[in-house]
Amino acid sequence: MLFKRLISSLFGTKKPAHIKVEVNHTIETFQQLNRQRLERALSMLKPRQAIFIELIPLLFNANHENWPGYVGPDTPIGISGFVAEKLLLDKMGNLYGQVRYKPPPQRPIWALYVMGSVGTLAHAAGSDFDFWLVHDPLLEEPELELLQRKATAIEQFAATLDIEVHFFLTNPDKMRTGEMNELSSESSGSAQFRLLIDEFYRTILVVAGKLPAWWLVHPDDEERYDEVVDRYLQSNPDYREMFVDFGALPTIGREEFFGGVIWQFVKAIGSPYKSLMKLFLIESYVVGYDTTPILSRQFKQKVYRGASSMDEVDPYCLLAKHLEQYLQQDGDDHRLIILRRAFYLKNGLTLKRGASIPEWKKNLHRQLMEEWGWGEEEIAEVENRSLWTLRQLVDERHLINRTLADCYTNLARIVQESGSSLFITEEDMSQIGRKLFAFYERKRNKIELIRFSVDQPLLQEKISIHEQNDAEIVSWGFYSGYVGQPDLDSPQLMYRATTLVEGLVWCHVNSIWRSETQINLFVNHAPISQKLLRFIGTTLEHFFPVTKLKIPAIERFADDNRLSRHCGLIHVGIAPATGFDPNLCHGGGMGREPLCFSVRRQFLLKKIDWIYSTDYSEVYHYRYSGAEGLAELICHHLSWSISAAGAQVAAINLVSFDGERGKAIKLRLEELFEQLIDLQLQWYHRQQSNYRFWVPFGRHWYCFEWQAGADELRYQTQEGDLALIAALATPSRPTLSRFDREALYLHPAAVIYQQQQPDLVQLFAMLEGEVCELWLLDELGGLTRWQLPKQSYQHEVPQFYHFLCSAVTAVNHYPSKTVLIQEGLFRLMRDRRYRYLTKAVSLQSKVKGPVVTLLLGTTAQGKLSQALRVGKERFSAGKQGKGWLEQARQAAVSRGGTGTIQAVSLSQSLQQATARSPLSVAKLVHYRQKVMEKLLSGL
Repeated sequence: MLFKRLISSLFGTKKPAHIKVEVNHTIETFQQLNRQRLERALSMLKPRQAIFIELIPLLFNANHENWPGYVGPDTPIGISGFVAEKLLLDKMGNLYGQVRYKPPPQRPIWALYVMGSVGTLAHAAGSDFDFWLVHDPLLEEPELELLQRKATAIEQFAATLDIEVHFFLTNPDKMRTGEMNELSSESSGSAQFRLLIDEFYRTILVVAGKLPAWWLVHPDDEERYDEVVDRYLQSNPDYREMFVDFGALPTIGREEFFGGVIWQFVKAIGSPYKSLMKLFLIESYVVGYDTTPILSRQFKQKVYRGASSMDEVDPYCLLAKHLEQYLQQDGDDHRLIILRRAFYLKNGLTLKRGASIPEWKKNLHRQLMEEWGWGEEEIAEVENRSLWTLRQLVDERHLINRTLADCYTNLARIVQESGSSLFITEEDMSQIGRKLFAFYERKRNKIELIRFSVDQPLLQEKISIHEQNDAEIVSWGFYSGYVGQPDLDSPQLMYRATTLVEGLVWCHVNSIWRSETQINLFVNHAPISQKLLRFIGTTLEHFFPVTKLKIPAIERFADDNRLSRHCGLIHVGIAPATGFDPNLCHGGGMGREPLCFSVRRQFLLKKIDWIYSTDYSEVYHYRYSGAEGLAELICHHLSWSISAAGAQVAAINLVSFDGERGKAIKLRLEELFEQLIDLQLQWYHRQQSNYRFWVPFGRHWYCFEWQAGADELRYQTQEGDLALIAALATPSRPTLSRFDREALYLHPAAVIYQQQQPDLVQLFAMLEGEVCELWLLDELGGLTRWQLPKQSYQHEVPQFYHFLCSAVTAVNHYPSKTVLIQEGLFRLMRDRRYRYLTKAVSLQSKVKGPVVTLLLGTTAQGKLSQALRVGKERFSAGKQGKGWLEQARQAAVSRGGTGTIQAVSLSQSLQQATARSPLSVAKLVHYRQKVMEKLLSGL
């Protein structure tokens, strides 16, 4: 009797006499079914909760300080057609205080609906009540804000009664024209609008106010929806007060279905079962596009054919039968299994022992189980899901992902074959796509986050970790509980990892392993201990707290992905070095640093486990080994800030597990990354040049290069010092190079490039033994080396410097070139610690005797021509014949000169021929050296 009284108070026992619903008798059927459903909804609640739901229309029909939801006297109130009967007012007064009630003069609230599973087979204890608060479109923004505040206050009060209520303000005019909020975590965006209307019409429960005009239109007249509704409203003015128009059930194109698919993939991250059901529904709509009506139309067809019981039109019974029929035709058993599990778990079918379950729900449940062919065994398996092993949960997730992939493939193929465009905005597609890739994309080294899609705690009391050797390939098995012998077929096997750290990271980020978890460790050769595992666990919790690893809101994916957290674990599973003297790595000096250690230049870093997370909540683990591995790590880590528009890279986070040797490596890597990060910031603000950073790893030189316009850092390797010189000689474009500080002990190039400046030519000289080494650093950043006898230093170097000055003048004739030359030269020498340094030295640039100038031009065939001018006399092969070089040298010597080329001149024709690729100073020096070799050889 309680429920009948509640129904009566909400809908009344009689319809107002002035409303002529007899024109369409099916409206009475809709109302009768609506009353049955409301009665079922209230039967699922506790008495106090049911009374509160009954009182909600009254709360929106009056403003009283003592009543729940009061926010002020100016809040819009009044529901169309709602009559507050005495019984309802008495209940409100008994619970919240007696007041003088006056019907509101205005009725700006047109209707109050509940959408979803309430009052259906899928209604479970704790189901949300999602109210659509349909308001007059003429309400202004301040009034809507007050109405929203009132609704929020009622939501909060309902929470004190353990009932979850939500109100969504709905403008029927906007809904009719398809206007939706921008994509956010709480709205559906363009992708879902058409599907939302379908769900709205087949699941709404009218609680108070106007009825949906969609009920008036016969299923066969849907294509003439506007015409039919207008005829009803024009023929009987009372209908205007009785109905509200949300628009026709739109014709849903295949492309619009695909937009819904994309959104459901996003939803599936946190609620996979619910999204799978919607994906199956969308797929069935697409496949049966021309033959099978959508569910809202099926629902209306049943009502217009005379359905008199909610059992016949229960929205979720219709959904279950529709999907069953579709998947049985499809013939894929695994999808049918997933559907039934999803429907059972997510639609309130669980019949808990001892719970008070209405008879109507038991009957519907029994009928559905009979249709599925499920007995006690199948029901028990799903009912006891909380007892499943982690392996079962992981296998279930993989099955879900397989099913999701099948849905996507099928729908994408159908949409593509139909030649349709996608009904989804570019902005929505971009954000959704990024979120999908972040969660679903399977990448090498990406840690799978299963805890987002498994709706129960995964924390294990005990874990067994086994080191396993199979044909000399080491792997690690992680088992739930105690497992003394490893077995790949064991249901307790949770995860198999290629490295220990990979498995530990998987356990940590999925909340499987915590400090209180007991670990049973079984190792063969690896030096792993319980103490080490606790240390790793503490480290992971410090750098990657699980509370920070959450699925970001969809709005976050409007921004580019960025590196969020990271750390490197040095030498996990490597026995600490015995007898290692840490003092050998203290202070400066050759061979004292662990990346180029001792006179043998040993690289002491064996391996490093690199873990990082992104702003999209992705987690990755990489194992880097040796020098190549460190180079890859550097490029990988620093490239994040390049793609993030020059964002500052955080200082490197490293943890060592290798005693004194590991500490030395950690300090060295921190110092190295500090240099790299600083140089990257310099490059970012001057992207017109290439930047190079050279560092010795063992006996090899590694060059890290930032290129203008590139979105990642790259590296190359040079094997030994000779290869280094060759690589430095020929930059493809202007390049600024720097060397690691420790390289100052190994090679003069390290100190030479400390002096480098753009567009500046510099000369360096080093005297060692009987040899003088000259080094030319040109305007492009190229480095050239050649040797002279030590006794030639005093007279050869000034003349060569004179040639450089002439070469700078020559290249500056190109409009695109502005080159300078350093006054004097730098002497290269070593200090007491054997570190290279420079000292500026002035030079006499006077030339004895006539100046010998190298004349460069072009022949009639466009080839390079060479000649010499001694004073004012010209010498060339065309003029003097084969002996022209010797004649030129003799002419210079006879006039008091040395015969050395001291200047250069470029013809106008050569400048024009090389205008697109101007000659560099280094190239002119190259031509000089070739001619000098012939001069000195007597050719």
